[in-house]
Amino acid sequence: QVHFSEGAYFPEGGPPAITRAMVRKIESQGGRVFVRARVEGLLWDQHGDVEGVVLEKEQLRVKAPWVVSSIGLHSTEQFLQEKPCHKAFLQRLSPLERTHGHLFLFVGLRGSAEELKLPSNNLWVLPGEDLAKCMEEFQADPTAPFGYVGLAFPSAKDPSYSARHPNRCTCAVVAGDAPWDWFHKWKGTKVRHRGEDYEAFKKKFEERLLNILYTQYPQTKGRVEYVNMGTPLDTNFYLGKTQGESYGLQQTMAKSQADIEWLLPKPKVEHWPKGLLLAGQDVTGDGFAPALVSAIFASCAIEGFLPGWLNIVSMLGFRGTLRALF
Repeated sequence: QVHFSEGAYFPEGGPPAITRAMVRKIESQGGRVFVRARVEGLLWDQHGDVEGVVLEKEQLRVKAPWVVSSIGLHSTEQFLQEKPCHKAFLQRLSPLERTHGHLFLFVGLRGSAEELKLPSNNLWVLPGEDLAKCMEEFQADPTAPFGYVGLAFPSAKDPSYSARHPNRCTCAVVAGDAPWDWFHKWKGTKVRHRGEDYEAFKKKFEERLLNILYTQYPQTKGRVEYVNMGTPLDTNFYLGKTQGESYGLQQTMAKSQADIEWLLPKPKVEHWPKGLLLAGQDVTGDGFAPALVSAIFASCAIEGFLPGWLNIVSMLGFRGTLRALF
């Protein structure tokens, strides 16, 4: 992966700095950005083509010549039910498997990263040498050792963090892979209102992950001031997923075949509506960088190949474009 060739990058100011930069660019071009604006449905014209979206809030109708869906193929499918393309789209989706979900632990610590001597690199804790066997054992029994645990200290990566939040630092822990079957019975429940049995189930994971943090970094014990545990249900809520699939589609042979045969911003699906494009990591591959590349593909589908790439060159520069490609 090219974006790791010189090490892993972290935005100064944290991930919100990426969002702020994107918003500034969109608004500078006359666009608008809505937050907490869940889409209720697509707007359709008399010919069966997409001409915008309807927001849940106040049923606001936003018309646009193009709608680009980056929420994932399975989530997009829910907006196409009872439309001519739906049956064919479902058939295309059937061999494509979702990835599993993850368990997330977000920790706030008293003391700076410098004081606690916390590293800027990530640490991966593995249960054994046979990773496939270990993962199989964990997915068969949630009390078994995690298939993997990743620990990171975002505040240690950000040189501006201490100035913004003195005497504080953060830790993010991810563990997996967590099967959807463990959480399916709570589907449809609301955040912070999922019931005592769910909270008890989640608490066991929280305690185990905290213990791993204390084992690897003993200096954090007694410094924890905030803990928040997330599960695939939270992935559904915050990312609009359907089965907690953090990374969308699995990178299988069926996915590779779909990439070759039909999975494009304008997918080769019978009766696919004009005005609707696909983007996001399902169109390319797992991860942040592939998701960004999918936006380039979508822009080329809208503007045409040459104008699209000329716009990319104007944004990244000639050398930046070559680095992004190669």
